[in-house]
Amino acid sequence: LPLTRKKYKLAAVIYAASSILVLLIAPNKLEVLPYPLFIAPFALIQIALKDKNAVLNYAVKFLFFNAVAIGSYFILNSFIDLTAIINAFNVTKFWAAVLLWLFANIVFFLYDYATLLLFPKMGKLYDRIDKTPHE
Repeated sequence: LPLTRKKYKLAAVIYAASSILVLLIAPNKLEVLPYPLFIAPFALIQIALKDKNAVLNYAVKFLFFNAVAIGSYFILNSFIDLTAIINAFNVTKFWAAVLLWLFANIVFFLYDYATLLLFPKMGKLYDRIDKTPHE
């Protein structure tokens, strides 16, 4: 929310502090990596693209999401043998990847849509709490 109010320094401090805190507190670092790698940076992208062309907006968002998803796959695959999991579903690696990619992009679209609906409501709540004037 500080980003929506153009409080960039506050947003950067909150992002850094919460990312460090979650990585220090969480016993399993793999479970919390989505926050510093995806969720917080995605908020920056949403704000930057807020008033842009809808096609450009979704193209950049989906490029970012898929880049993070592919990177996450390789990181996860270095810790866990995903081949055994894929074989359990009795499909080829190719179709498993296609189905997972399709499902992930649908979930991402729903996540993006939900956050776009939620931001204005959270902004009103933030305005009631924060009494400092906005630019």
